[in-house]
Amino acid sequence: MKKNRNIVGTLLIIIVAITLGSCTKTTEEKTQEIKKEMRETQEENTAELKKDWENFKQESQEKINKNEKRMDELRVELQKVKNKGTKTEYNRRVEELKRENENLRKRINDYKQEGQNNWEEFKREFNSDMEKLGKALENLVIDNKK
Repeated sequence: MKKNRNIVGTLLIIIVAITLGSCTKTTEEKTQEIKKEMRETQEENTAELKKDWENFKQESQEKINKNEKRMDELRVELQKVKNKGTKTEYNRRVEELKRENENLRKRINDYKQEGQNNWEEFKREFNSDMEKLGKALENLVIDNKK
């Protein structure tokens, strides 16, 4: 009888140990799966952010090049202006816009990705500055009759 109790007790300890061991293993496996899923999600987000950045950079560079072309056109129009004071004023404004355009080019080329929040803020500010420059270029009409 005493022997049976010892066997039953030993079996009970073994069953508890196996059960606890398997629970721990399952928890570890779940933890590893969760970590793996988090890494995959982070990698997907990073890849998506990189793709968004590359598209944004390309579009911005195209706009900057378009601005340069418009400024070249304005310089040609400036050659037709007869009044020296008017010509000087328009030339000053075109040069100012050129500096702003070059500043945008430098900002887009120098930008380093530092997380989603910084990226969104950079993109918002850059788009705002690009839009202001575009409007300034549109509004700069050279009157060659002056």
